[in-house]
Amino acid sequence: MRIILSLCLFILVTAVAILFVHLRGSNHYGASFGDAPKVLVRDLVSKPSEFIGKKVIIEGDVIDQCPSTGCFFYFDDGSQRLRIELSDLAQSLPQHAGSKAIVEGQLIPFGSSYQFLGSAVEFK
Repeated sequence: MRIILSLCLFILVTAVAILFVHLRGSNHYGASFGDAPKVLVRDLVSKPSEFIGKKVIIEGDVIDQCPSTGCFFYFDDGSQRLRIELSDLAQSLPQHAGSKAIVEGQLIPFGSSYQFLGSAVEFK
């Protein structure tokens, strides 16, 4: 009986440890961050022609993330939203709506507006 209880306790502790590691997971996707300059989201939105195709780092609060695969989300600069596209980083990303994120990438045309194509992202 003592052996069975010890075995059950061992399995429970192991399962909790594995679950803890799995739930923490990685919060960084894509390449390592480079030495790109950090800019404000409002600068990208208000002066997009200055940033088209240039690698920069932006930071903001994640809002309205893609509900099916997490492949894109939006940053809000206070007056407008900027779409952050992440589909090249992973086939599926966990939901991080409400979290802060740092994204490295470049601004590209998207329809009649612009979007930020991420090459690296870290959720906090």
